[in-house]
Amino acid sequence: MKSAGMKILSASGVLVLAAISCSKPQELSSALLSLLGPEPGNGNDGKSLPIIAPGISIDIDGDGENDISFLDSTGSGSADSITALQTGYPQWFFSSDGSIDTDGDGDADYYFCVEGTDYRIMTGPDCTGSAIQLIDSGDGYFDGIDSNLDGIIDDHSLAHIQVDSTAPEVSLSGSGPGSYASAQSVIIQCTDNIAASNISFTTDNTDPNFTGNGTVTIPPSTSLNIGTAGDGTYYLKYICRDAAGNSSPVQTAVYTIDSQVPNITFNASCTSYVSAGDVTCKWQSDRSANARIIKNGGTADDCSDGSPVTGTQISGPVPANTEITTTISTASLESGLNSVRFCVPNSAGLYAIATQEIIKDSEVPATVIDAPSGPGPFPGGTSLTLSCSDSGESGCLAIAYTFYGSDPEFSGTALTNGSSYANSVALPDGSYTIKARSVDRAGNSSPVVTRSVYIGAPPAPTNLSATASNGQVTLGWDSVDNATGYTVYYATASGVDTSDSSQASASNFATITGLTNGITYYFVVTATHAGGTSPVSTEASALPSAGPPPLFFSEYVEGTANNKALEIFNPGAGTLDMTGCSIHAYMSGAATASFSFSLTNSINSMDTYVLCHSSASATLSTYCDAFTSTVMNFNGDDALELECAGQTLDVIGQIGLDPGNAWSAFLAGLSTQDRTIRRKCAVSSGDSNGADLFDITVQWDPYSIDTFADLGSHTTCY
Repeated sequence: MKSAGMKILSASGVLVLAAISCSKPQELSSALLSLLGPEPGNGNDGKSLPIIAPGISIDIDGDGENDISFLDSTGSGSADSITALQTGYPQWFFSSDGSIDTDGDGDADYYFCVEGTDYRIMTGPDCTGSAIQLIDSGDGYFDGIDSNLDGIIDDHSLAHIQVDSTAPEVSLSGSGPGSYASAQSVIIQCTDNIAASNISFTTDNTDPNFTGNGTVTIPPSTSLNIGTAGDGTYYLKYICRDAAGNSSPVQTAVYTIDSQVPNITFNASCTSYVSAGDVTCKWQSDRSANARIIKNGGTADDCSDGSPVTGTQISGPVPANTEITTTISTASLESGLNSVRFCVPNSAGLYAIATQEIIKDSEVPATVIDAPSGPGPFPGGTSLTLSCSDSGESGCLAIAYTFYGSDPEFSGTALTNGSSYANSVALPDGSYTIKARSVDRAGNSSPVVTRSVYIGAPPAPTNLSATASNGQVTLGWDSVDNATGYTVYYATASGVDTSDSSQASASNFATITGLTNGITYYFVVTATHAGGTSPVSTEASALPSAGPPPLFFSEYVEGTANNKALEIFNPGAGTLDMTGCSIHAYMSGAATASFSFSLTNSINSMDTYVLCHSSASATLSTYCDAFTSTVMNFNGDDALELECAGQTLDVIGQIGLDPGNAWSAFLAGLSTQDRTIRRKCAVSSGDSNGADLFDITVQWDPYSIDTFADLGSHTTCY
């Protein structure tokens, strides 16, 4: 509050100005009298004091005429100011502490004092200093103040006010016009070249005045809070006037208070894991905004930090409740975890921030076939176990596999070929290649890993042959891959199965002894390995007898020029006399023998007999036991028969068939032309059927042309 002044006479008869605080008459009197001593309404001598209230005028020179008046300049209902010029405008303002402001700058210039029944204005507080005098120079208005009672005006402000035509200036400090998230504190300041007076303001966009519209306050400033009524737009209009009644122009300041941030929602979250390409995000805001900011990382509440990202719909206005599809280039993201912030401000610059986590991973995962651990063989029902590891941030997502042919494939993270692996899978029986690959959550696919395996029992052995001799039958068959052993089953009736008599064998041949001559025996064989035991083979039969000796061709040489030789082997237990045995040559598919050579020598047990061409080289001749140029004039397309006592013991080739150039198996390196072929070590008897198909691969091993070193001996493995 400010002070009021009035013209009064001091004890010496000098006209002086007194001051009193007047928020309300009662409050004013109580405040002053608590300072100066008397009860309300009474002077120090107990006499009555004039009542101070708005509109009250006081005679302060004792001439019976009122000289100054108290005013309510703010419309509060209480006196807060004094007009000393009777202009209706306040020139001075007083406050409840007894101070008087005569120039509207907010500082105390003089002080109110009560002495007896007089109101006085002093230069010091608490009735100290000198009483001041109001001096009228004769124009009927006070022109100034004599502050030292020398009769000379020391303060000419009242005279200056009377001729003042300069409008005061009004200004704002504190929060300037703009948008804010909460209510703002504003100070309106009034300044004047002589004496500032009241301030008036409105916040409803109407022009303030001093005659009823607006909030009026005393100088030099007033503080107010804009926006305490809630969010919205506030139009602050304000003016001020000076002690002469001059008013400033109306000033306007617009404040927008917006404490509500937008609500950001994602209709489709950003792609969580990426390796290349673009990340797609579908989002919207429930409020429109002039701009959006999308940054990678940062912590500032206005998204001023963080790293920029590139893509589409990264910046620009945001329409309310409208889906926005933003794409973010993976190239603008860091490897690993990216916290991408979507920032939308309200009108006050208060940001809504929604974060999407995106993992960029360009590392390919690794796939491992944990089981089966190798090619096998493995028992039926063996399980496939796969695993995936990923050194990138996204981690493995899925594993796929195939068993036959094509590779497992992913398109992005979607499986497009193969079977999805979740837990161990029972493998089917058979021989095949397992292929597997994995994919991580970013869509990186591993290389395909493979493993060829054999699952389940082996296949039945093939090409089982049976050669009978005295009381025994020698069997041979094709080896089975990975076999660890074989079992021969036999009986005297067809339809042999695994419940019949048996004999184990570690290799692909066996000799069954102790058989009865003259009885036909039937044989099957099974193979065994880690995967189990095979089905039985096709059946073969043989008739043991005490017939001709068990001789057979053990080596055949068809070399350069006349380097030709035949080796005969005796696998029997004793020396055999070959008298009555012959070698017959069937040239170029002849059905009857073209040449014959009779044998007369004896041959020891497990020994050989070598017959050579008469014109064989000296090197070959050193291995020969006999020579002839008829039978030994064979080429690769001629069949050769070993016969004893009218019974065929062995045949090389097929009698009555011209094979062309030779009987051959080129992939195996076998041929009856320009080759040496040697009987397999497991063969214990010859091929006694000269009319059947001659498969050179069944009982013969290949050697290069003109190989003689093994002639004269034969190795068996039974």
